[in-house]
Amino acid sequence: MIARYRRLLAEVRASYSPEKAAEEKRSEFLAYLIYRPLSFFLTPLFLAAGLSADAVTLAMFAGAAALPVVAWWGGAHAYLGVVAIALGLQVLDCVDGNIARVTRRFSPVGGMLDGLCTMLFWALFFFTVGILAQHEGSGWVARHGREIGLGLAALLLAQREMEDTFDNCFGERVRTEPTLPAVAGFELRQVAKLAEQLLAFGGLALAGARGWTGFFLGGLAVYQVSVFTLWLPRFGRAVWRRRG
Repeated sequence: MIARYRRLLAEVRASYSPEKAAEEKRSEFLAYLIYRPLSFFLTPLFLAAGLSADAVTLAMFAGAAALPVVAWWGGAHAYLGVVAIALGLQVLDCVDGNIARVTRRFSPVGGMLDGLCTMLFWALFFFTVGILAQHEGSGWVARHGREIGLGLAALLLAQREMEDTFDNCFGERVRTEPTLPAVAGFELRQVAKLAEQLLAFGGLALAGARGWTGFFLGGLAVYQVSVFTLWLPRFGRAVWRRRG
């Protein structure tokens, strides 16, 4: 059993090419630094169990769906369970890719499921923070936490639907993220996702521990509304160019 685990672990590590590592270091630094190394040790267990990459993705759907459940019934420290699930899903996302590379089984359906799972995760994350804030109950934002969380989730899904519809019609995606400049030769976009996850997961852990979940939800609302507000004119210009 141990010998088989070691053999599978070697195959998983070998499938992670230098090119993939360089790409991940550039655009997904937390995955490169933490999630991917952890996933190496888990992937042999999934391979030994005969699970496919798509099966892991479906498990991620279940994990995302568990976020509001944990927030609702998890008690005073529910925020810790939410953060733990969120981090675990990032590792499983790497396991998914590891399995696909080792088994050489890639499919358009797998890519579609990955995208849907990411969208579902962030939508439910907003709603989950709203539940946590409303249970905390301090301040106007917290008292309306569920409504605000649902509103942020709806805003995210509406933006994604607009992007996807435009892409399906014209083969062009109006990107969500703003164009970030280079500073002294360093691309700021390299740390954008790192900052996003540190603020989302680390921020929730800190806010939950200090009883600031309502403030954290307010910050999320300002961020998401700002992203949508900055993106909407770009989308409008793209639609205007395609008129007629």
